[in-house]
Amino acid sequence: MNHPIIDREIYLETAFERHFQRMLRLAWQQRTWHVIAADAGSGKSMGIRDFIQATSTRAATGSQQRYSCLAVMAPKEDVKEAALGNRMFKAVGLPEWGRWIERKYQLVRHLNALEVECLMIDNAQDLSTAHLLFLKELTDQGQLQYGRRFGLCLIATAQGDAMPLKEILSRPDVTWLQFRCRLDVLYPFCRIANHTEAEVGEILTMLETIYQEAFPLLNLRTYQHSLYTWLTEPAFDPTGSSRVVMRDLMQLITTALCWSYQTGETEVSAETLKNAAETLKRVSRP
Repeated sequence: MNHPIIDREIYLETAFERHFQRMLRLAWQQRTWHVIAADAGSGKSMGIRDFIQATSTRAATGSQQRYSCLAVMAPKEDVKEAALGNRMFKAVGLPEWGRWIERKYQLVRHLNALEVECLMIDNAQDLSTAHLLFLKELTDQGQLQYGRRFGLCLIATAQGDAMPLKEILSRPDVTWLQFRCRLDVLYPFCRIANHTEAEVGEILTMLETIYQEAFPLLNLRTYQHSLYTWLTEPAFDPTGSSRVVMRDLMQLITTALCWSYQTGETEVSAETLKNAAETLKRVSRP
Protein backbone atom coordinates (compact mmCIF):
# COMPACT_ATOMS: atom_id res chain seq x y z
CA MET A 1 0.00 0.00 0.00
CA ASN A 2 1.39 3.38 -1.00
CA HIS A 3 2.04 5.88 1.73
CA PRO A 4 1.64 9.60 0.92
CA ILE A 5 4.65 10.48 3.07
CA ILE A 6 7.37 7.88 2.61
CA ASP A 7 6.62 6.77 -0.98
CA ARG A 8 7.94 10.00 -2.45
CA GLU A 9 11.46 10.88 -3.46
CA ILE A 10 11.82 14.60 -2.97
CA TYR A 11 14.51 16.80 -4.40
CA LEU A 12 14.86 20.12 -2.57
CA GLU A 13 17.05 22.98 -3.71
CA THR A 14 18.79 23.28 -0.37
CA ALA A 15 21.86 25.37 0.41
CA PHE A 16 23.94 22.20 0.10
CA GLU A 17 22.55 21.44 -3.36
CA ARG A 18 23.12 25.02 -4.54
CA HIS A 19 26.77 24.89 -3.47
CA PHE A 20 27.21 21.38 -4.85
CA GLN A 21 25.64 22.10 -8.21
CA ARG A 22 27.62 25.34 -8.50
CA MET A 23 30.75 23.20 -8.57
CA LEU A 24 29.24 20.83 -11.14
CA ARG A 25 28.28 23.79 -13.31
CA LEU A 26 31.78 25.25 -13.04
CA ALA A 27 33.33 21.98 -14.21
CA TRP A 28 30.88 21.73 -17.09
CA GLN A 29 31.12 25.31 -18.32
CA GLN A 30 34.87 25.82 -17.76
CA ARG A 31 35.93 22.18 -18.51
CA THR A 32 37.77 22.09 -15.19
CA TRP A 33 38.72 19.12 -12.99
CA HIS A 34 37.67 18.81 -9.35
CA VAL A 35 37.50 16.32 -6.50
CA ILE A 36 34.25 17.14 -4.70
CA ALA A 37 33.59 15.53 -1.32
CA ALA A 38 30.67 15.52 1.10
CA ASP A 39 29.31 13.35 3.89
CA ALA A 40 27.26 10.22 3.28
CA GLY A 41 23.58 11.08 3.05
CA SER A 42 24.15 14.70 2.14
CA GLY A 43 22.36 14.47 -1.21
CA LYS A 44 25.19 14.13 -3.74
CA SER A 45 23.62 11.47 -5.97
CA MET A 46 20.24 13.20 -6.04
CA GLY A 47 21.95 16.48 -6.85
CA ILE A 48 23.85 14.89 -9.73
CA ARG A 49 20.67 13.41 -11.15
CA ASP A 50 18.84 16.73 -10.93
CA PHE A 51 21.77 18.55 -12.55
CA ILE A 52 21.95 16.08 -15.44
CA GLN A 53 18.20 16.35 -16.05
CA ALA A 54 18.21 20.14 -15.87
CA THR A 55 21.32 21.04 -17.82
CA SER A 56 22.45 18.20 -20.06
CA THR A 57 21.58 18.53 -23.70
CA ARG A 58 19.85 15.40 -24.86
CA ALA A 59 18.06 16.71 -27.91
CA ALA A 60 17.48 14.08 -30.57
CA THR A 61 19.58 14.51 -33.70
CA GLY A 62 18.36 11.83 -36.05
CA SER A 63 18.73 8.50 -34.26
CA GLN A 64 21.39 9.82 -31.90
CA GLN A 65 21.25 11.85 -28.71
CA ARG A 66 23.64 14.45 -27.34
CA TYR A 67 24.86 14.31 -23.76
CA SER A 68 26.46 17.50 -22.45
CA CYS A 69 27.22 15.88 -19.09
CA LEU A 70 27.70 12.17 -18.51
CA ALA A 71 27.41 10.77 -14.98
CA VAL A 72 28.25 7.20 -13.93
CA MET A 73 28.76 5.38 -10.65
CA ALA A 74 32.28 4.19 -9.84
CA PRO A 75 32.57 0.37 -9.80
CA LYS A 76 33.01 -0.70 -6.19
CA GLU A 77 34.44 -4.20 -6.43
CA ASP A 78 35.91 -4.36 -9.93
CA VAL A 79 39.22 -2.53 -10.16
CA LYS A 80 39.72 -3.10 -13.90
CA GLU A 81 39.47 -0.11 -16.22
CA ALA A 82 36.92 -2.00 -18.34
CA ALA A 83 34.45 -1.90 -15.44
CA LEU A 84 34.36 1.89 -15.52
CA GLY A 85 34.47 2.02 -19.31
CA ASN A 86 31.50 -0.34 -19.59
CA ARG A 87 29.47 1.90 -17.29
CA MET A 88 30.11 4.76 -19.69
CA PHE A 89 29.05 2.63 -22.64
CA LYS A 90 25.85 1.69 -20.82
CA ALA A 91 25.12 5.29 -19.80
CA VAL A 92 25.02 6.41 -23.44
CA GLY A 93 23.09 3.35 -24.59
CA LEU A 94 25.94 1.59 -26.38
CA PRO A 95 26.56 -2.19 -26.23
CA GLU A 96 28.86 -3.45 -23.48
CA TRP A 97 29.88 -6.68 -25.16
CA GLY A 98 33.00 -7.40 -27.20
CA ARG A 99 36.72 -7.33 -26.45
CA TRP A 100 37.54 -4.40 -24.20
CA ILE A 101 40.91 -3.75 -25.84
CA GLU A 102 39.05 -3.06 -29.10
CA ARG A 103 36.16 -1.08 -27.63
CA LYS A 104 38.38 1.00 -25.33
CA TYR A 105 39.69 3.17 -28.12
CA GLN A 106 36.24 3.60 -29.63
CA LEU A 107 34.83 5.15 -26.45
CA VAL A 108 36.42 8.56 -26.92
CA ARG A 109 35.07 8.63 -30.50
CA HIS A 110 31.57 7.94 -29.17
CA LEU A 111 31.90 10.61 -26.47
CA ASN A 112 33.01 13.13 -29.08
CA ALA A 113 30.14 12.22 -31.42
CA LEU A 114 27.67 12.59 -28.54
CA GLU A 115 29.22 15.99 -27.69
CA VAL A 116 30.00 15.04 -24.10
CA GLU A 117 31.58 18.02 -22.33
CA CYS A 118 31.90 16.86 -18.73
CA LEU A 119 32.35 13.50 -17.00
CA MET A 120 30.97 13.04 -13.49
CA ILE A 121 31.93 10.00 -11.42
CA ASP A 122 29.77 9.40 -8.35
CA ASN A 123 31.14 7.39 -5.40
CA ALA A 124 34.61 8.31 -6.66
CA GLN A 125 36.17 7.08 -3.40
CA ASP A 126 35.73 3.59 -4.91
CA LEU A 127 37.86 4.37 -7.98
CA SER A 128 40.94 2.20 -8.32
CA THR A 129 44.31 3.32 -9.63
CA ALA A 130 43.44 1.67 -12.94
CA HIS A 131 40.18 3.62 -13.13
CA LEU A 132 41.94 6.93 -12.51
CA LEU A 133 44.61 6.21 -15.09
CA PHE A 134 41.90 5.24 -17.58
CA LEU A 135 40.14 8.59 -17.03
CA LYS A 136 43.40 10.43 -17.65
CA GLU A 137 44.11 8.41 -20.79
CA LEU A 138 40.55 8.83 -22.09
CA THR A 139 40.51 12.60 -21.63
CA ASP A 140 44.05 12.98 -23.02
CA GLN A 141 43.02 10.99 -26.06
CA GLY A 142 39.93 13.14 -26.56
CA GLN A 143 41.96 16.33 -26.55
CA LEU A 144 44.67 14.92 -28.80
CA GLN A 145 42.40 13.34 -31.41
CA TYR A 146 39.41 15.66 -31.43
CA GLY A 147 40.51 18.81 -29.63
CA ARG A 148 37.80 18.01 -27.08
CA ARG A 149 38.53 19.16 -23.55
CA PHE A 150 36.51 17.36 -20.90
CA GLY A 151 35.50 18.69 -17.52
CA LEU A 152 35.82 16.09 -14.78
CA CYS A 153 34.13 15.83 -11.37
CA LEU A 154 35.22 13.06 -9.03
CA ILE A 155 32.40 13.13 -6.47
CA ALA A 156 33.26 11.23 -3.32
CA THR A 157 31.89 10.39 0.10
CA ALA A 158 34.11 11.82 2.83
CA GLN A 159 34.85 10.23 6.20
CA GLY A 160 35.96 12.55 8.95
CA ASP A 161 38.38 15.27 7.90
CA ALA A 162 40.22 13.21 5.27
CA MET A 163 39.82 14.30 1.65
CA PRO A 164 39.10 11.28 -0.59
CA LEU A 165 41.64 10.53 -3.36
CA LYS A 166 44.09 13.17 -2.16
CA GLU A 167 46.59 10.60 -0.96
CA ILE A 168 46.59 8.80 -4.31
CA LEU A 169 46.83 12.00 -6.35
CA SER A 170 49.66 13.29 -4.16
CA ARG A 171 52.05 10.52 -5.19
CA PRO A 172 55.32 11.77 -6.71
CA ASP A 173 55.14 9.73 -9.94
CA VAL A 174 55.03 11.75 -13.16
CA THR A 175 51.62 10.32 -14.05
CA TRP A 176 50.05 11.66 -10.85
CA LEU A 177 51.86 14.97 -11.28
CA GLN A 178 50.21 15.24 -14.70
CA PHE A 179 46.85 14.37 -13.14
CA ARG A 180 47.28 17.05 -10.46
CA CYS A 181 48.20 19.61 -13.09
CA ARG A 182 44.80 19.09 -14.66
CA LEU A 183 42.97 19.88 -11.41
CA ASP A 184 41.43 23.33 -11.16
CA VAL A 185 43.78 25.94 -9.72
CA LEU A 186 41.24 27.54 -7.37
CA TYR A 187 39.12 24.52 -6.38
CA PRO A 188 41.11 21.31 -6.89
CA PHE A 189 39.68 19.65 -3.78
CA CYS A 190 36.32 20.93 -2.56
CA ARG A 191 34.41 19.87 0.57
CA ILE A 192 30.70 20.77 0.52
CA ALA A 193 29.40 21.44 4.04
CA ASN A 194 26.09 20.24 5.45
CA HIS A 195 23.37 22.51 6.84
CA THR A 196 23.51 25.27 9.43
CA GLU A 197 20.56 25.94 11.74
CA ALA A 198 19.30 28.73 9.47
CA GLU A 199 19.49 26.43 6.45
CA VAL A 200 17.56 23.75 8.36
CA GLY A 201 14.85 26.38 8.82
CA GLU A 202 14.72 26.95 5.04
CA ILE A 203 14.27 23.22 4.47
CA LEU A 204 11.48 23.01 7.04
CA THR A 205 9.63 25.83 5.29
CA MET A 206 9.83 23.92 1.98
CA LEU A 207 8.62 20.72 3.65
CA GLU A 208 5.62 22.50 5.15
CA THR A 209 4.49 23.38 1.62
CA ILE A 210 5.13 19.89 0.25
CA TYR A 211 3.16 18.13 3.01
CA GLN A 212 0.45 20.78 3.42
CA GLU A 213 -2.27 18.66 1.84
CA ALA A 214 -1.81 15.82 4.32
CA PHE A 215 -1.01 18.15 7.26
CA PRO A 216 -2.86 21.47 6.82
CA LEU A 217 -1.71 22.75 10.23
CA LEU A 218 1.91 21.70 9.85
CA ASN A 219 4.37 24.21 11.32
CA LEU A 220 7.76 22.53 11.31
CA ARG A 221 9.61 25.84 11.49
CA THR A 222 8.52 26.07 15.14
CA TYR A 223 10.84 23.17 15.93
CA GLN A 224 13.85 24.45 13.98
CA HIS A 225 16.14 24.89 16.98
CA SER A 226 15.13 21.59 18.60
CA LEU A 227 15.67 19.64 15.38
CA TYR A 228 19.03 21.29 14.83
CA THR A 229 20.08 20.52 18.41
CA TRP A 230 19.06 16.86 18.21
CA LEU A 231 20.74 16.31 14.83
CA THR A 232 24.04 17.84 15.90
CA GLU A 233 24.41 15.53 18.88
CA PRO A 234 27.45 13.19 18.64
CA ALA A 235 25.31 10.27 17.46
CA PHE A 236 24.43 12.17 14.28
CA ASP A 237 27.44 14.50 14.12
CA PRO A 238 30.44 12.47 15.33
CA THR A 239 33.00 14.95 13.98
CA GLY A 240 31.45 17.91 15.80
CA SER A 241 30.85 19.89 12.62
CA SER A 242 27.68 21.53 14.01
CA ARG A 243 26.05 20.81 10.65
CA VAL A 244 22.97 18.73 9.86
CA VAL A 245 23.04 15.97 7.22
CA MET A 246 20.05 16.05 4.87
CA ARG A 247 19.36 12.30 5.14
CA ASP A 248 19.14 12.51 8.94
CA LEU A 249 16.77 15.47 8.80
CA MET A 250 14.49 13.84 6.22
CA GLN A 251 14.42 10.50 8.07
CA LEU A 252 13.47 12.24 11.30
CA ILE A 253 10.75 14.36 9.69
CA THR A 254 9.20 11.60 7.59
CA THR A 255 9.23 9.16 10.52
CA ALA A 256 7.39 11.67 12.72
CA LEU A 257 4.94 12.54 9.93
CA CYS A 258 4.18 8.87 9.29
CA TRP A 259 3.37 8.35 12.95
CA SER A 260 1.19 11.46 13.01
CA TYR A 261 -0.58 10.47 9.78
CA GLN A 262 -1.42 7.03 11.18
CA THR A 263 -3.15 8.62 14.18
CA GLY A 264 -5.08 11.09 12.02
CA GLU A 265 -3.30 14.22 13.21
CA THR A 266 -3.06 17.36 11.07
CA GLU A 267 0.14 18.57 12.77
CA VAL A 268 3.20 16.96 14.29
CA SER A 269 4.07 17.51 17.91
CA ALA A 270 7.42 18.19 19.58
CA GLU A 271 7.05 14.91 21.47
CA THR A 272 6.59 12.93 18.26
CA LEU A 273 9.63 14.59 16.69
CA LYS A 274 11.71 13.89 19.79
CA ASN A 275 10.62 10.25 19.83
CA ALA A 276 11.53 9.95 16.15
CA ALA A 277 14.99 11.39 16.87
CA GLU A 278 15.54 8.92 19.72
CA THR A 279 14.36 6.02 17.57
CA LEU A 280 16.68 6.91 14.70
CA LYS A 281 19.55 7.26 17.13
CA ARG A 282 18.96 3.71 18.41
CA VAL A 283 18.27 2.11 15.05
CA SER A 284 20.88 3.67 12.79
CA ARG A 285 23.63 4.65 15.22
CA PRO A 286 25.43 1.79 17.08
